[in-house]
Amino acid sequence: MKVVTTIEGPGATYSLDLVEQNFDQGRVSGVVTSDITYLSIGSGFADLCAMNEG
Repeated sequence: MKVVTTIEGPGATYSLDLVEQNFDQGRVSGVVTSDITYLSIGSGFADLCAMNEG
């Protein structure tokens, strides 16, 4: 079974790169990044979210 969680459409828009890929802003909580993924487990699916404060 193939699971697709993101489908890019022709009208897709993207957020601006406000930190210009510089994730060390010199202070705690200056930049927060995150990622979410779906994991297949025995009884279904689970969500996993990882966050990083830079």
